[in-house]
Amino acid sequence: MRLPNVQFAVVEEEKVVDYLLNPAHPDNRGKALFFLGLGFRRDEWRPLAAAFRKVAEGHLVAKQQFSFWLVWEVRCPLFRVFHAAYEHPPFVPFVPFVP
Repeated sequence: MRLPNVQFAVVEEEKVVDYLLNPAHPDNRGKALFFLGLGFRRDEWRPLAAAFRKVAEGHLVAKQQFSFWLVWEVRCPLFRVFHAAYEHPPFVPFVPFVP
């Protein structure tokens, strides 16, 4: 299933700047270090927001109904967010996982 009305999706500045790109946020759990490490910046948050919108347009979603709200979840590999943000992404070295 595709995200309904994806053309109206909003990625709020506060969510990106104050949470996703803020390593000091108590609930961040390393998300900021990950995205900052990919080159995203708090003072230029729009590329990350645009990448999330672009990914949402092209990927399937899961829907969960809770008591009073509905949650739509877009699942995709994180590298898709990175590549959606950059027309010509900078070189990212491949680091194999060795157990």
